[in-house]
Amino acid sequence: AYNYGGQWDIINAIKLALSRNDVISYDNLSRYLSTENDFPDLIVRTGGFKRLSNFMLWQAVYSELQFLDTLWPDISRREIELIFKQYTDTKRNFGIVE
Repeated sequence: AYNYGGQWDIINAIKLALSRNDVISYDNLSRYLSTENDFPDLIVRTGGFKRLSNFMLWQAVYSELQFLDTLWPDISRREIELIFKQYTDTKRNFGIVE
């Protein structure tokens, strides 16, 4: 684990791009993030919280979100199986309306 914050990551990416005289664009900004274009498909938030809490704000744009009341150490195998079942049953369109 490291000291990470989504807002810090975005500001840092912009500063880095500007310091290299690069154009601020979606692709460029994504390249300068500390996570190097790592966009999670699924984010599971435990403990009853229904927020991202500054976690991967840029990268979570098309992530499926699951919120559980269960605390992380208490998650059962069954709950994990249900999370993945719901995820695999989801039709993802990445913002494209058909």
